[in-house]
Amino acid sequence: MSEGTVEYRQIFDAAPAGYLLTRPDGTIVDANRTMCEWAGRGQEELLGMNLLALLPAGDRIMFLTHAMPAIESNGSVKELAVEILAANGERLPVLLAVSRTLLSTAGPAASELNVVVVFGVHERRLYERELAATLRRLEESESERAKLLEEARH
Repeated sequence: MSEGTVEYRQIFDAAPAGYLLTRPDGTIVDANRTMCEWAGRGQEELLGMNLLALLPAGDRIMFLTHAMPAIESNGSVKELAVEILAANGERLPVLLAVSRTLLSTAGPAASELNVVVVFGVHERRLYERELAATLRRLEESESERAKLLEEARH
C-alpha cells in the first residue's frame, strides 16, 4: 500500500454508520466495526447470524412482510425504521437502507449480496420525543388560557 492509499477495509470499519453484507436469505457475511459495537457482538459472532436475529419480533415481521418483497422486486429499500437488539438486550433505534448487488468473486461466478446500511437515530428519536412533549405542554397551556378567557367573560 502506497502512502495516501486507503484500503477498503479501513474505510468500511471506520464508517460512522453500521454496514452489513448479507446473503439474500439474511445470513450475515460481513459486518463493520460500528455495527459490531452497536450490536454488542464481535464480528465472529455476527458472521453466520441472520439479520432477522438482530431485530425484535415486530420489526422482524415488518422486515419480512414489507422490506423483503421490496428488495426482491425493486432491488432495494430506501428507509426502514426498526430497532437493533444488542447482546445486552438494549434496543437501538435505527434506519436501514438495503440494496441488492451482484458481487464478483475470484471465480467465474458472481453472487448476490444485500448491502445493509444502518443509521443510528437515537438523537433523532430523543428530539422527536422532546417536540411531542413541548406540543402537549403548548396544547395544555392553550386549553388553560381558553378556560381563563371563558371565566373572564362570565
